[in-house]
Amino acid sequence: MYKLLFCLLLLGTFAQQVWAQTSPPIELNATTTNARHGEAVRQSVVENWQLPRLMSDATVRVRATVLLSGAVVEPELVSELPPGPELEEVRRSLNEAIGRTVAAVPPGPIEFTITVRSGGAYLEGCFPLKVYVDPRLQDSPEPVPSVLLEAIAKSTERWNRLMAGFTRRAASEPFVMVGDPEAADVRVETYEQYPDFSSYLVSDDSRLAVVRLPLKQRREGLFAAGYRWRHPEVITQQAMFQLGRLLGLDPTAVPNNVLFPGASYALEARSINGSTELLHSVVVLGNGPDLSEEGRTARTIIPQQLRSAEVMMRMHSCGQTAGLPPR
Repeated sequence: MYKLLFCLLLLGTFAQQVWAQTSPPIELNATTTNARHGEAVRQSVVENWQLPRLMSDATVRVRATVLLSGAVVEPELVSELPPGPELEEVRRSLNEAIGRTVAAVPPGPIEFTITVRSGGAYLEGCFPLKVYVDPRLQDSPEPVPSVLLEAIAKSTERWNRLMAGFTRRAASEPFVMVGDPEAADVRVETYEQYPDFSSYLVSDDSRLAVVRLPLKQRREGLFAAGYRWRHPEVITQQAMFQLGRLLGLDPTAVPNNVLFPGASYALEARSINGSTELLHSVVVLGNGPDLSEEGRTARTIIPQQLRSAEVMMRMHSCGQTAGLPPR
């Protein structure tokens, strides 16, 4: 009897040793770990994603598998966008970004969500919003000409003068340039190749907006084909469009409007009574041969847009919590 009990005890001890050697370690916080890996892959995908031009916001849920090599494969994309060209463009561009991504996480399934914004949005910051322009191209080591960085800064100056003229300087300026990226509410990134008037990104805590601008355009030619720097005025127009959405303004289908997602020749600002006298100083535009390829329609902004921007600024002005009384 004692021999039998001894044998059973010995067998149990041996089984425990085998189980300890062959069973995988228990992941006590698998949900947190998987979420962290998914967020790391998400950041890499976002860096590679050339955001399309959309007229509405889009949220995409991504499920995929990370291989031992870091490749992200078998992506499944789920979006609330209705079937149509915008959904197809989101799928195409996001699949391309995933295909270029090499993830620095352990192999296995991952899941994450990306939201891109297209309409007017309010950040958790207050006006004036602090704008930082990254002086480097994100996709090329080539230095950015200073005249193009100045063209981006000019977009903030124009919005500031527009709002100062419309409100008779009763409201603060909507934007201020800063040199510290950590202090920014808006980060402007520049690219050699990127879609025109694309959607933009907002951080999960809604404290930082990232807008991306293409500084070059492909030109066809027998001897001089390739990417060339755009005219500064075209850069200013794209930057004004992007910043206008951060004033709470939605894109418009009116071809000559400052919130129209396309380039044009001129900017004309009108006050409520239809006169341009109040904002005449804003109508100072560049010119150049390259603009002819971008279209010649006049840029306009209507009183309703300026009034909406004024309400947004006053309701979310730094140090002010009271709403704006009716005009």
